[in-house]
Amino acid sequence: MAPTKNAPEELKSLPTGHPKAGYTAPVLDGQQGVGTLPDNEQEWHDDNVQARQDAADEVAQYEDEIARQENEDRLAADEETAAAQEKATKSAAASKSTSTSSTGS
Repeated sequence: MAPTKNAPEELKSLPTGHPKAGYTAPVLDGQQGVGTLPDNEQEWHDDNVQARQDAADEVAQYEDEIARQENEDRLAADEETAAAQEKATKSAAASKSTSTSSTGS
């Protein structure tokens, strides 16, 4: 299924243990849903849930930025390596061609 124009682009993440990987605190509350707490406690709980979600969103954006930059760097390095290998191959082929033509005369 092709992505639609309105679909948000999927964020990339970093693997566990990556030196630049972000951290989000685990959910440590035992509350499930709305209506299980008095209003004043529910407001506090909702604020905590929102703060945790905001932090998780920031970490996801940061990791996406880092992962995309590392991917671009990796692609650039691969292109440089391929260009160097191609140049070395052409150089070796040219010198082999020159040496066989001079020994064949």
